[in-house]
Amino acid sequence: MQEASAQLCREIEQEGMVLLRNNGDALPLAKGASVTLLGESAADLVYGGAGAGSVDTSTAPNLRRAMEAAGFTVNPVHCRSLHYAPSYNYFNGGVLLLNLEYWRVHEVERLCAEHYRMYSDRIVYNDQDLLNSLLHERKRLLDMKWNVQEGAYRRPKGKPAGWVPPYVETITRPAILHYSGRKPWQYHCMHPLRQLYFEYESLLSGVEKKNDGWAVRLHRFVHFLPYTLGIKSEKFIDIRY
Repeated sequence: MQEASAQLCREIEQEGMVLLRNNGDALPLAKGASVTLLGESAADLVYGGAGAGSVDTSTAPNLRRAMEAAGFTVNPVHCRSLHYAPSYNYFNGGVLLLNLEYWRVHEVERLCAEHYRMYSDRIVYNDQDLLNSLLHERKRLLDMKWNVQEGAYRRPKGKPAGWVPPYVETITRPAILHYSGRKPWQYHCMHPLRQLYFEYESLLSGVEKKNDGWAVRLHRFVHFLPYTLGIKSEKFIDIRY
């Protein structure tokens, strides 16, 4: 069975692998060269994963701005395909706060449906493309406190135990706390504000609680023991809500 699986993986790799040939010494690109960014990540870049792969993206540039900062000229393909100026940039639809009064008064839902019927050939990422097409001039970028992800609480490598980031006040009192990695009810969750989840959960009625049972507490004890003994370094900064 293992050999068959390995063979299948080799076949998938052989059929899916693409080898780029550096014809005419095209690479490395010269400073000032024009580049075109293609694919979903050109508009909605994935900076990291969850858990050990989560990162703080609050100060991270998007791909276009990073390329421009490196000295390249970026062809505004995606914004241009949506027919608005690249200077308005492109926002991610993952976490949005909607002004429902504005939404209703200006019938944004109807406008989205009409825009899609008229320009479906332009739309690649349904919700984001529609909202950027219609609201690129009327959006407002909110403070980091409205979407504080797990990566904001991690201590970078090389920083001492007492180090805190310059935005410590924001992450101590977040407006929206996004447990983007391990969830509070999982035994290996090390989020410094983990307990806050259970405090809010206790205020709910008619909802099955995810309180720690003896098995979870035992797993947590074993998981945290190397950190308690100093065998492993703490991954998160030490803050309290």
